[in-house]
Amino acid sequence: MTTTTSNNTQHPIEQTYYFIIKGNVQKIGFRDVLENDFINLGLDSAIYNYDDGTVRVVVNTDNPEFIKNLILQLSKKIEKELNKPIIKSIEYHLLIEYLNATNGVMPLPSKDMRVDINTLRDIADRLDDGVNHIKKIYNLQEQTINEIKGLREDLNEKFDILNKKFDILIEILKQK
Repeated sequence: MTTTTSNNTQHPIEQTYYFIIKGNVQKIGFRDVLENDFINLGLDSAIYNYDDGTVRVVVNTDNPEFIKNLILQLSKKIEKELNKPIIKSIEYHLLIEYLNATNGVMPLPSKDMRVDINTLRDIADRLDDGVNHIKKIYNLQEQTINEIKGLREDLNEKFDILNKKFDILIEILKQK
């Protein structure tokens, strides 16, 4: 799939792909290697271990073969250390097609899933935005409270004046 810009240049459109990596891929640092390199490359992705022993990757890309080759290349770092192959197979699907084929069922990460740095940055940014909104609300609240205090002081002064006038009227009426 491509999109055409105003100068008639065609650019591929990124889509979300779902990768399932099978083999001896857990508890050997493989997920860490993938996460670090994907982050360094600026790939929008989530990487997690699944309960069946696979590593799952959800990634936005316009070139899934590049991602597959990148995964294979990164696995070689660990295979060299372990002196044995770790990947048995890699399959990938367009996420929407995978969801359609599985009737909308997407395997969820195992309980020990870690959140990637991009997600943490997004959470931090949202928390910062929330703090800024709370500060604005607090400042508005402070302004409103100060305005109310000023109005209360004005009303108290006016009630004091009215009370004095009523006291004078009462004295005048008592004299008559």
